[in-house]
Amino acid sequence: MGPVARENFKIQQEAFALGEIGLQQLLDEKRRLGEQQEAELTALQAAIETHSRLESSAGLVLKDKAELSSLPDFMPVRVQTKLMPCGCNSAVSGGGQ
Repeated sequence: MGPVARENFKIQQEAFALGEIGLQQLLDEKRRLGEQQEAELTALQAAIETHSRLESSAGLVLKDKAELSSLPDFMPVRVQTKLMPCGCNSAVSGGGQ
């Protein structure tokens, strides 16, 4: 759905620029895009956390984290898994905030 939501927003931007739709319709589409992007990131976070818990439980490295952390097109930062001193794994952002 990611590319579809981005394409829909692009179409709405063009329609707004041509005066075919109003600002509220454009903002509604932008909100939907943001909600979809948030859902993608939530799912990615859950996958990384689950993978880390499974690795920790099994005591093995199951796969390269880079495969799990390939981010959607709209995200400029990489998500990586980091072993914390307490022995539990957590996902952390590799970008600045």
